[in-house]
Amino acid sequence: MKYLLALLMLAMIIEAGEPAGPESLVENYLQKDYCGEFLQQNNWLRDYVINPFMIPAWDKISVINGYKIQDNQFKENKCSVTVEYHIIGQMIQDSTGLKFISAPDTVTIDFVTKKTKFGWQILHPGSYPHVGLEALNKKYPAVKIQ
Repeated sequence: MKYLLALLMLAMIIEAGEPAGPESLVENYLQKDYCGEFLQQNNWLRDYVINPFMIPAWDKISVINGYKIQDNQFKENKCSVTVEYHIIGQMIQDSTGLKFISAPDTVTIDFVTKKTKFGWQILHPGSYPHVGLEALNKKYPAVKIQ
């Protein structure tokens, strides 16, 4: 009976579009980050990051025009997913307020995921937010980002 209930719950999670494996979990995270969903409290982090309270407060935002999952490497119950970001610049806050600094770059970050009794979860979600240009222009229209 417990086995049947567990299978039913897994089917409901997959049907609801929740991430099933490490790469789809990281893709889901990247999509939410790109849309600016992590610029404020977000319950998704509580469910899919092993210790969301250890994510540091951000003091800058990378403004990006895209990302791409490059590779993944499995080792026992962990998987490292490598992501390439295409950065336009950084948005920072100083004593005069928010400002955009153009700094085009391409960087790679490894997201470490772990298989837990709750499914795959992110151990290390990288660093500060990587948000798309359109999302930041909507959220902060007074800041000139181009």
